Amino acid sequence: MDNQTIPMSRIIESSDGSLSIKISLRPKVRSGRKIITLPGNTDSDYRPWDSEPTPLQLALARAYEWEQKLNSGVYGSIKELANKEGVDNSYVSRILNLNILAPDIIKAILDENISEGVTLFTLGANTPMVWEEQRVKLGVTK
Repeated sequence: MDNQTIPMSRIIESSDGSLSIKISLRPKVRSGRKIITLPGNTDSDYRPWDSEPTPLQLALARAYEWEQKLNSGVYGSIKELANKEGVDNSYVSRILNLNILAPDIIKAILDENISEGVTLFTLGANTPMVWEEQRVKLGVTK
């Protein structure tokens, strides 16, 4: 069936007065992900998975990966991990500190809603364990 024979959308009213809206959508696979193509063969303007990750987003991913490798025994210590990754011990420690960030701070980083002044150093150095203290340090409101 081609696009011309599929109605773009229609509204169906049931006997109890409720309305149902039916919209023809066509799923596509892009970069291994299923996406929905809007009626008329147009894609949405903003697809975050098509954009390059920010340095802070990459650092969050690295923090999670490194913590998993330490916890599973792939690396026995931060020093071993640093040597294998070819980075400094202090850099590994700063990256690993990202794993203790408050969920709303992580969400702000992933949504790119974090202040421009927030850097990897401000996130990873002397990171408070208490989430409210993290928010104060970074100027993030919940």
